[in-house]
Amino acid sequence: MPSKSNETDRMQPLPVAPRYTRRNASRAMGGSLIRGLVELITNTRDSGLRMWASSELTDQDLQNRPVEIEYHGRNEGRLFVVRDRFEGMTADVMRERLLEYGRSASGFDEVGFVRGLNARGAKDAGALGRVTFESIRDERYAECAVQGGMYAQPIDRTATSADRERLGLPTGNGTVVTLAPLEEITIPNFERLAHDLERHIELRYRPDSQPNISLVLREIRSSGSGREQELVGFQPVGEVVLERMLGLPEFSAYGGTATLALYKSKTPLVLVGPRGGMARLWRSEAGIVVGDGRTAHDISFLHARGADDDAAQHIYGELHLPQIPSLLKEYELFETQREKDASIPAIELNPAQVTDPDRLGLNRDHPFVKAVEECVRPLIEEVLETLQRDLTPSAQDRVSAELRDALEKLGEKLAEKLEDTETNTGDEPDDNPWGLSVIPQGIRVELERTKRIGVYYRVESWDEENDPQCTVSTTSDAVLLSTGQVTLKSIEERPGHFRGSFDVTGSRLADLVAISVQLKEEIVTVRASVREPPAPNVTLDKDLQFSRRRYVSVPEKRKRIEVFADASLTDRAVEITAERDLVAISNKSLVLSYDEIRGIAVAHFFTESASEATDVLRVECGELADEASIIYRPIGGRARITFWWDEVENFGPGRRFKWDRDNPNLLHIAAKHKSLARVLGPEGEWPGQNLPQTRAILAELISEAYVDRQLQGVLPSLGVGPENAVDPVEYESYRYRFFEECFTLCHKALTPAFEAG
Repeated sequence: MPSKSNETDRMQPLPVAPRYTRRNASRAMGGSLIRGLVELITNTRDSGLRMWASSELTDQDLQNRPVEIEYHGRNEGRLFVVRDRFEGMTADVMRERLLEYGRSASGFDEVGFVRGLNARGAKDAGALGRVTFESIRDERYAECAVQGGMYAQPIDRTATSADRERLGLPTGNGTVVTLAPLEEITIPNFERLAHDLERHIELRYRPDSQPNISLVLREIRSSGSGREQELVGFQPVGEVVLERMLGLPEFSAYGGTATLALYKSKTPLVLVGPRGGMARLWRSEAGIVVGDGRTAHDISFLHARGADDDAAQHIYGELHLPQIPSLLKEYELFETQREKDASIPAIELNPAQVTDPDRLGLNRDHPFVKAVEECVRPLIEEVLETLQRDLTPSAQDRVSAELRDALEKLGEKLAEKLEDTETNTGDEPDDNPWGLSVIPQGIRVELERTKRIGVYYRVESWDEENDPQCTVSTTSDAVLLSTGQVTLKSIEERPGHFRGSFDVTGSRLADLVAISVQLKEEIVTVRASVREPPAPNVTLDKDLQFSRRRYVSVPEKRKRIEVFADASLTDRAVEITAERDLVAISNKSLVLSYDEIRGIAVAHFFTESASEATDVLRVECGELADEASIIYRPIGGRARITFWWDEVENFGPGRRFKWDRDNPNLLHIAAKHKSLARVLGPEGEWPGQNLPQTRAILAELISEAYVDRQLQGVLPSLGVGPENAVDPVEYESYRYRFFEECFTLCHKALTPAFEAG
C-alpha cells in the first residue's frame, strides 16, 4: 500500500523537456508552412475580433485594417511576416499568451467567437523554424521568440520611430510575427501559397456572427514590385441539395441546434480524403466543413460510404455544431477541478476533449461526435449515392468506340442471316402443302392475351357448292377459342387454295394444350403452352424518368419515347421539351396513365427529324424533372441488329439477354449479369470490355440470343426448355444447327485474333 504522504495537495506539474514539446509541436505542424501560417494569421484575427467585441473597433474599422502576410522568397531571405494593427502585446502579455502551453490565449474564455483553447498554435509554429513576435502597445515595444520547444524571454522597452518604421506600424498598436523556416521546410511559390491559404478551412469559414477581416498576401522583392492578392477564402458555387436540422436531444443542454447543409457543384472540385492527412484542411475543395460558429475543425464526409466516388467531387457543405464551444468549456472547467481533486468523476456525455488536441478534426471517440456521425452519415450517403447514379454513364454510353464498331458490323451480318426480323405469325406461306395445314403449328400464348392461328387447305379442285368448313376444338380449359367452326375462303389467283383463321386466348397456365382442327377426315393439331406475361423489368431510379438515357433513330423515322413515373403520379400532367428544338415532338403535354403490367405510371410520345440531329429531351412534372439524349443518324439503309446494354443483372432467372418486344431488331444485354460484370470491371469505366475473354463471353451471349430467335421461329410453342411442347430431338437438332452457323461469325467479329488462334 502506498504511504499516506502521497496526497493530492503535494502534487505539482511535471517539468517538461524541450524535446517533448518539440515533438508534439512537430506532429501538430506536420512540417507544413501553411499549417503554421494559418495559426499565426488566425491569432491576429482573434485580436481584431476581441477589439470588435469590446466596441473598440467597428465593422468598417476592421475592413480598413487588413492583416498583411508578406512572402519573402528564397532570394529574399526565406521569411514570412504576418502583420496586424490591432491590440498589440506587452511583455507580460507575451509571457502569458506565447510562452506557456495550455493557457487559454485567444480569448476563448472571454467571448464566444474566438477559437483558442489549448494555447498551442503560435508556439507549435516554432517547430517550423524561429518565430519572432514583435509588438507595440501603448508606446511600449516588446519582443520574444520561440523555436523547437525553446523560447527567448521578452524584451520590454519604449518603442522608437525606428521600431515603427521597421515594423510597418507608423501609428497605434499592432503586432508583427516573423517566421524564418528551417532549411528542410518546403517553401511554396507565391501562386501555390495563395492557393492553399485561400482554401484552408479556417480562412474560408465565415460564420454569420463574425465581421469580415481582410487578409492581403504580398510578395516582397528587393528589386521591382512583387505580386499582391487579397485572400477572400475559397467559396464553391452550386445548388442546395439538402438542408436539415439535426436532432441531438441528449446534448440539448449544450445549446444551439446542429444543422447540415449540402450543395452540389456543377464542376468537379478537388477532393483530398483522410488518406491525404492534414493537407486535406487546405487542399480539399469538396467535402463538408465542420464548424461551430467560431472556427472550422475539419473538412470531410464523416466516413460516409461513397466518399471516394466521383460524386464526392461535386458535393460540399457545412456541418454546424454550436454545441462544441460549450462542450469545450465544460471540459476545460472539469480539468481545472480535476487538477485540484482527482476524485472528481468524468462527465458521462463529455468525458474527453471533443476536438483533436492537434487540431486535426473531431475526436471520433467522443459521445457527441459518435451521435453526430450516426445522425448525418445516412443523409450524406443518400446524397452521394443519388448523385453518383446520375453521374455514372449509362451502360450503353460505357461501350467503347472499338467495341461499338465491332458490334455494329456484327449486327449487319446477323440481320442478313435472320433475313426477316418481323414476327411471321399468321403470314401466308408462299406455297401451302397439299391438304389441311396450320401456321404456326405451335404457339406460346400469355395469360389473357390472344394469338391468331392461320388455317390453310390445298386441293386440286373444289367442286362442292359451299366453301370448306373446319371444326376447331380442345379438351382443355387453359385456352379459349374464338370459334368452333372456321369457314375457309378461296385465295384469288391461286386456284385450289383456301384460308381462314381463329384466335386462341390464354385463360390459365399450362405446359401443353392440344387444339384439333378437322376438315372431313383430315385432322391437324396445334400445340400450345400458356405462360405468365414476361416479368416487367422496370426499376425506377427517380420518381420521374425517361425509359432510357439515350435514344437513337434514323432521319425521317418516328421514334417512340416512353416516360416512366411512380404509380402515385398517375393522371398527373407532364411537359415535354427539346432543348435545342432540333427534333419535332408529337405531344408537348401528356397525362400519365397507370400500366397494370409494369406497375408504374407511363406516358409516351413520338419524335421525328428530317435530317441528322442530336438534342436533349426534358420532361417535367411539378418539381420533378429528367433528361435524355435523342440522336438521329443515318445507317446507310442496311438492316442491322442493334445491341442495347441495360443496367440489370438478368431478364429473368439466368437470362443474359432479351429481344425487344417493340423492335425485333433490338437485342438487350444484361450488363450486370455476373458472367459479364466480372470481366467488364468497375461499372463507371468497364476497363475490361476489350479483353479477349470479355469478347469471347459476349460472342457466346449473342450466339445464344440468335439461337433463341431462330428457335422461336421454327418452334413457336417453345417454352423455357426443350421439354415445353417440343420434341427434344427436334429441339436439339435445330439448336445445334443455329449455334453452329452463328458462333463462328460472332467470334470472328468480336475477337480479331479468333482465326489466328
